[in-house]
Amino acid sequence: MRFRGVIFGVAVVIAVSTTIYLVNRYWIAPAAVHKTECDVSLPMAADFALTSLAGKHIQLKNYRGKVVLLNFWATWCGPCQMEIPGLERLQSKYGPQGFRVIGMDVISEDNASAVRKFYQQFKMNYPVALASDKLVDLYGGLFGTPTSILIGCDGRIYGKYFGYLDEGVFAHKIQGLLTACRRG
Repeated sequence: MRFRGVIFGVAVVIAVSTTIYLVNRYWIAPAAVHKTECDVSLPMAADFALTSLAGKHIQLKNYRGKVVLLNFWATWCGPCQMEIPGLERLQSKYGPQGFRVIGMDVISEDNASAVRKFYQQFKMNYPVALASDKLVDLYGGLFGTPTSILIGCDGRIYGKYFGYLDEGVFAHKIQGLLTACRRG
């Protein structure tokens, strides 16, 4: 009898996880903005200035002319941990073409030493900073982690994505924005 309860519980967890993944993949993510051409009706990304974990100055206005993916995450977040290797591959592949990932740990939920340890463990190939609540508010708040904001080379926000997103989906969007940048 008890074994059936455990099996039922595992089945429910799998069903709920699968449902959340599919809802994000085929309903929430596609509902985000998909434009890749310059559109003055799209909002401008809010500028910010932070210091990365490596001690380097990060200011968004210095990235103008590049496609930027701001990725808000937390060390304890399983989907964030799953997404980071894909972001590293995207940075390696598209970085030479003008793409940059900027990782933003949601510091209110982590401590700085845990973030530094996590950053070193994952050997992240892009800058990571500690995101204040004020910065999170500048981008409309978070509905969970990971949350990613895709910014075109014109400084406008072309998409805001909640939850884990496969690197292939990001790659398609990044390619479109990089092509639009080259066209001017």
